Amino acid sequence: RYGTCNTMETLLVHQDIAREVLPVLCKIYLDKGVELRGDASSRTFIKEMKEATEEAKSIINIQQQLNEMIETILADNVKARILGSKQNNEYRKSNNKTKVRAQEAINNLFKSRKT
Repeated sequence: RYGTCNTMETLLVHQDIAREVLPVLCKIYLDKGVELRGDASSRTFIKEMKEATEEAKSIINIQQQLNEMIETILADNVKARILGSKQNNEYRKSNNKTKVRAQEAINNLFKSRKT
């Protein structure tokens, strides 16, 4: 039964796969009578989908910000270390020519949001 405790309330789908994934998933939910809500880009794929509530938009915004922060942390190629099986704590190697230091990049990310 849908709508019970511990069921999914938010599904965040990456834009690169939305065109393929959303129609398949949404058909399953629509066939079960589940009400679907989404942002403008999601609604272009699913005509039965209603506009997301303001609360849902806030959740999506927070998820996007967290995703951006995680991507920034994973891009670190200056101070990032990997604790390997030998417990040797080596610097993480990267082919990226541009140096990215996560602490600095996260700080700049927060500064840019204040304006």
